[in-house]
Amino acid sequence: MADAADHYEAATVRIAGIVRNLDDRQLATPVPACPGWTVRDLVCHLTGVAKDVTANNMAGAPGRAWTDAQVNTRTDVPLAGVLEEWEALVPVVRRFMGEAPALMGSILVSDVTAHEHDLLAAVGRTGDRDGGTVHFAFEGLVGRVGTKLTEAGKPALRVVAGDRELVAGDGEPAATVTCSPFEFIRAFTGRRSPDQLRALFTAGDPEVFVGSMSVFEPRPDPLVE
Repeated sequence: MADAADHYEAATVRIAGIVRNLDDRQLATPVPACPGWTVRDLVCHLTGVAKDVTANNMAGAPGRAWTDAQVNTRTDVPLAGVLEEWEALVPVVRRFMGEAPALMGSILVSDVTAHEHDLLAAVGRTGDRDGGTVHFAFEGLVGRVGTKLTEAGKPALRVVAGDRELVAGDGEPAATVTCSPFEFIRAFTGRRSPDQLRALFTAGDPEVFVGSMSVFEPRPDPLVE
């Protein structure tokens, strides 16, 4: 069974395979899920995350200044050089995941998975939304959402995804969210608006949860993919 490092490396290969074949105009395409960033910026960010996390350069993470520095320091580096840096970092990330708490691997896979689909949407493609990496990221993200709910003093949330049912948080669930693993990732990593989050609830009061359950702030406007 693939572990976090396998899923992370597979995602890097897929992303690199896409962007290598893009021309300058396509690389300059805005990424709707990441306002202010182009496709090229997104690749710089992913490379920067790999470097910063493994070097324990986490001051300000995951704030905008931290992520902007990852992009800005690579502005003048040719894309081939950025990809070369990232590929060289993959073995470093694998070692890091092997030594760090499992949560770190879960976070890195969730991040690269969300950004893979950010990229695909920006260039007008649809990737594998039901693959092993998406399911791995989904399971880890349910746990992180549960931690946020517990820390906020909120009740647990039932998550129904196809034939699977998980619980985020502690105790008896007070509400139910029903969606695919892919949509759960998009919704709970800041790729959906508050109203889109509310629409996922099939039982319970969304207002108890909407402000506390996403690992990143919901976007102000809807994003339909």
